Amino acid sequence: MFDSVPTVHSSVIRLCLWAAALHAAMPVAAHGAVCDGASLDASIQLSAVVHDSFSQTFRLPQGAVSASQGTVHIRLQTCAGDLSAVRLRVWDDRYDQETWLDMAQDLSGSDSQLGDLSYWGVDLPIPQDPTVLYYLFELNDDAGGEQALAWYVDDDTQFYGGGTGEAVERWDDSRSFQVSVYASDLEVPEWAVGAVIYQIFPDRFRNGEPSDDQEQEDTWFYGETPSYMDWSDWGDLPPEECLGADMERAVCFFGGDLLGVTEKLGYLADLGVDAIYLNPVFHSVTNHRYDPQDYFRIDQQLGGEDAFSELVAGADQLGLKLILDGVFNHMSADSQYFDLYSRYDSKGQLTSPDAPGGNDYSGACESRHSSYRDMFFIPDIGTPARFSDGSLALCDGGTYEAWGGYFHIPKLDSSSELVRDLFLAQGTDSVGPYWISRGISGWRLDVAAQVDGGMGVEPGNTFWEDFRAALGSVDQQALVVGEEWDDASANLLGDEWHSVTNYRFRSAVLDWMFDSCSGDGCVPCSEYNCQGDAFQDAQSNPWMSGEINSISESLLDLRLKSIQEDYPSQAWKAAWNPLGSHDVNRILFLLQKISGDDADMARRKLIFASLFQFAYPGSPVIYYGDEVGLDAPGAWDGGTWQSDPYNRAPYPWADLGFSPDTELLSHFQLLGRMRDLFPVFRDGGVQTVLADDQARVYAFIRYGDLQDSALVVMNRRWDGEGATQDVNLDVADWLDDGLCMEDIFNGAAHVVQGGELLVGGVPDLDASILVPVEGDCWTEPDSGEAHLPSGAETGLGTDSGGGCSCASGTGALGWCWILAAAGILANRRSHPAICLEEKEQL
Repeated sequence: MFDSVPTVHSSVIRLCLWAAALHAAMPVAAHGAVCDGASLDASIQLSAVVHDSFSQTFRLPQGAVSASQGTVHIRLQTCAGDLSAVRLRVWDDRYDQETWLDMAQDLSGSDSQLGDLSYWGVDLPIPQDPTVLYYLFELNDDAGGEQALAWYVDDDTQFYGGGTGEAVERWDDSRSFQVSVYASDLEVPEWAVGAVIYQIFPDRFRNGEPSDDQEQEDTWFYGETPSYMDWSDWGDLPPEECLGADMERAVCFFGGDLLGVTEKLGYLADLGVDAIYLNPVFHSVTNHRYDPQDYFRIDQQLGGEDAFSELVAGADQLGLKLILDGVFNHMSADSQYFDLYSRYDSKGQLTSPDAPGGNDYSGACESRHSSYRDMFFIPDIGTPARFSDGSLALCDGGTYEAWGGYFHIPKLDSSSELVRDLFLAQGTDSVGPYWISRGISGWRLDVAAQVDGGMGVEPGNTFWEDFRAALGSVDQQALVVGEEWDDASANLLGDEWHSVTNYRFRSAVLDWMFDSCSGDGCVPCSEYNCQGDAFQDAQSNPWMSGEINSISESLLDLRLKSIQEDYPSQAWKAAWNPLGSHDVNRILFLLQKISGDDADMARRKLIFASLFQFAYPGSPVIYYGDEVGLDAPGAWDGGTWQSDPYNRAPYPWADLGFSPDTELLSHFQLLGRMRDLFPVFRDGGVQTVLADDQARVYAFIRYGDLQDSALVVMNRRWDGEGATQDVNLDVADWLDDGLCMEDIFNGAAHVVQGGELLVGGVPDLDASILVPVEGDCWTEPDSGEAHLPSGAETGLGTDSGGGCSCASGTGALGWCWILAAAGILANRRSHPAICLEEKEQL
């Protein structure tokens, strides 16, 4: 969509495009239309006012733009003769600067319902410095003595900002449309675009060496008693020793380690994984390790330095990338820098391994004269540290800032020179570049916007710019991905993050999966423009994923386009699209809760949702165990469904006596193979072909220059097992007549005829994925059933290895087609025929 639109500098070309679109879309007005009688009478016909940022008629070019773009043309529709003036109000978020631009009428049209229309346009100057621009419209009907003012603003900026908005009679600049302006030299590591990511919580994936389970240099666990569990102790729910307050459950260990990851590298390669993202691995006394004590040391319970080196070597041999979790917003209160318990001396040596020690005034918490004092916020700046009983944690008699108020993780000050030295400013003596030099390929940054809000928000904070530059001095292809649950535009404009953990995608998909809710967690839907029930758990805060409620296919399309509009196309194509993670309830549990507590339906929906995840642009993220149906329900506690520690259950390995869902695993392996064999699923663009709310069908085309293309037809309907529906698609703008296409899952043939493609028998809650093949399909004279051309017709034959079922031909040929409206040309190119087993009846 947005990345496909060529940069337009000629106003003549722009006017021609819009005039043609308006001529086709605007029939002659009928009598009694809304705009009949519109005049300068201090009364504005608000129902006729429209701006749609997803349409080239109203914004060209669309989406995020380069700082070298020059201008973006913005347009607003109104009743003809209804307004005396229209102004565009623009806010530059980088410089906190307001600009007003006068708009002029530059086109006219007519609509059968509305009547005669005027189109007001203006060229919005694009700054040469990366920033985020916000705009809204001021409407003025001046009758020469009496005046009416109104504003046109975005309608929902949180979950699907962009698209159309609404006219309001009160000023509201919190609901502005957005234009992200990114650096003209913005680049993303090529390997990261569309890469399949596998996330591992190290303590719970695989225990490769039981002898390291309790290997610790120090045995002080913030005053708590650690629990060391066997893999089988989890059961249906975590053992009682692993529940309770944050610190109690944080010192419950199951023994997973890096040797266990190395042992299963082949398994991950077979799954189609490109990169392994590890939750924190540095020395700590908690199982989550989001409280690092020493950033230069791999935790001994994970196997230490030798295990890390072996993992790097093994991953490199298989072409797998390693990404570490960068916890640079906070660190352990029990570290040499903070030293809450006075266990370290002035040289950073541990002097009291088993208990609190004596104050030597070297740690930031020990003395206001400590050299480490300015690394932290002492006193606090709004979130003082508290112990589990709610009492304040104090340093030298005063408070200190802690993430979430948790006493054991004091917040770091990113402006501190010592903090910058520790993480980025001292070459490979700093944490970030050091581990790049040790063989990792990138960092996932924990609560990254809390360290540096981005050049669009904190232009004076250069922490992430300098961090990325420090990594680049070691490896130009090193990846930087920031954790963000909301809009990450401010950090994706150039030299900070390459991309983002795209929870916005997850939120949209979960809403699309919602059918019904029963029992605890069900609430009346309260979000914008929603109806009926919704589901809430601990992550349903507005600043996180929000409640889960039903959305239609057309609304799903708007939600996805909203993300695409906000982000530079390079970052959007590399966005991490998760269904699950260590911060949310397990995907199977959530799908069950939003399917009337039906476990079988939850499994069907996981298959369906993951297929969409792998077929859509971005980097699909698999949270360990989801691919085998890891059953780890949350717990109802404190009036909500809690996710921690329930979502961190041990992986159910078959050789340990568990029962992983091998059919589900085969499905995920199939998806990984699909992305390997068809590059378009990794880095191709996307265009919506159909969003049919009544039939519950969402279809889109994946395309790319000089590479293959694919048509994806998602049937969200569920009328019962075995039900199917035929989907007729208008593909005249995308596909040539006579084109022969194959469904890669079942080998069925389909032919484009008269600009339409009939995809017959798409199973409910399932999909058809079609790719073009070489030659012409042939049709049976009697039945009219299409078949693939000779040499590529049988998708059911067994190959010589007895493995997957393959077409007998050696190749399917790409084809030349034109996305005329977008100006995209995909050249003819051959690719190997997909070699996939028949899709199992899952």
